[in-house]
Amino acid sequence: MGAYQFDKPKHQAMFFNWYIFIFYLCWALSTTFIVYVEDNIGWLWGFGISVASNILGLTIFLAGKQFYRHIKEQGDSPFVNLARVVVAAIQNWREGVPLSEKTQHYYHDASDKTTLTTSPIPTKFFKLSKWIAIWDLISRSQQAHALTIACMVVSALVEFRRLRVARSHHLQGQKDEIVPMSVFWLLP
Repeated sequence: MGAYQFDKPKHQAMFFNWYIFIFYLCWALSTTFIVYVEDNIGWLWGFGISVASNILGLTIFLAGKQFYRHIKEQGDSPFVNLARVVVAAIQNWREGVPLSEKTQHYYHDASDKTTLTTSPIPTKFFKLSKWIAIWDLISRSQQAHALTIACMVVSALVEFRRLRVARSHHLQGQKDEIVPMSVFWLLP
């Protein structure tokens, strides 16, 4: 699933960007709109909207499943393969094994019929491109975290505004009183 549905790295990156955007949008809606509904209309409505949203999402997912690209796993479970790689890497690191000069020690897809022109050991460009890819991933993560921090700052500013309005209308400590503020303050 996910980014494996796309062939081009640009499209995969676009999928990742939309995924993060939708994730934070849903988070913002769940922490504002659903909470507002639960506080002012009722818990039943809040939970009902949440259940209906989950059922709608599951329905859309299952309806589109026939169009998804299904990549068949080769060999064992991906977790077993990942564990093997981690164990082998730790063993090689402890033993101080240098990079192999034999190309058969590197993974080659048996179904790939194209001729591979590889150097015996990874080139400096390969090492540089690996670091660029890691830096790109870190950069995207930092952007997502910066967006989260910005949202939290805006939430704090809105809460300061709500408290100021509550103080000016002498609503502090009064239970079940509604602060005379527009619901649209929850949108930022």
